Amino acid sequence: MSEQFKEKGNALFKAQDFAPAAEHYTLAIKALPHPVYFSNRAACYLKLGEYEKAAADCKAGLDHVPEFQKPRSDAPELKPDTPIKLFFRWSQALEDQHNYAAAVYVCNSGLKTYPGNESLTTQLKKLQWIEKKEKRDMKEKAFAPQSQTPPIPTPEASPTIQHIPIKVVNTLPIDLLSIYNTPETTDLLESPKLTKTTTNNAFPTSGSQLPLMLPACLNAYTLAQLLKSPKNQMEEVRSYLYNYDLTQWPHIFGRGGIDSDFIEEMLKAIEENADGPARPKEIVQSMKKCDRFNIANTFVPKDLNTKVAEICGESL
Repeated sequence: MSEQFKEKGNALFKAQDFAPAAEHYTLAIKALPHPVYFSNRAACYLKLGEYEKAAADCKAGLDHVPEFQKPRSDAPELKPDTPIKLFFRWSQALEDQHNYAAAVYVCNSGLKTYPGNESLTTQLKKLQWIEKKEKRDMKEKAFAPQSQTPPIPTPEASPTIQHIPIKVVNTLPIDLLSIYNTPETTDLLESPKLTKTTTNNAFPTSGSQLPLMLPACLNAYTLAQLLKSPKNQMEEVRSYLYNYDLTQWPHIFGRGGIDSDFIEEMLKAIEENADGPARPKEIVQSMKKCDRFNIANTFVPKDLNTKVAEICGESL
């Protein structure tokens, strides 16, 4: 029963319906507290921006690891990479909360159990770089020159005050009265509030969506922002990425390595845009040249890898 809930959750996660997917993983956990169900639900919470819940699930999943290390007839096999994913996602959740010290601690804890793991090692280096940058920024801010208070003007420095006589009148001049006596002006003077129509036209509503802006050139930051585009814009994003200069991917990701979310979106782009095996094969080969590809690809749905391998004739 728990595996059925998990499979349904996996299908919903693949469809980017993260909240319903989390609900199905919750049902799986209630049936059997297997670490992989906690790991999958944590992945949903990360996508939904619920970082505290994601961190709590990762901790709970690791707490249950000892129960499933030995094969059990009533439970699925505990795969070796499941605890690693739990440490990795826990660290990500803490990083997203800007709790870098705790995220570093979690990475180190994972590396004590799984020494030399590439995924955790890369995450640790990234966090250490962020910590150093924050400390450097704080020092620069502390030693930055303070803005000087403008001098208080003295009577001698003040401009000469001119006294302009004011004439008190009871009515407006005739030429202005003709303007203010129109019905439209009277209504405006009596009801100075903006109408609902005017307000809606003047300012975007909270639910309004900004148009998709595709940059001419990508870097790590702009790519990350593109991957966070609304669901109804992702097909256009994937088409853009599908046709982007493939030689740039290793330079964009650099030593930090390629990300599993990007791999997944590129494989979906191949599914949606492929008109032959040539371009998809070039895309796969280009991604393979990026650091951390093998590790990141373990987080990508296997059925998606299989479909793309069939399209391009290149194993992932």
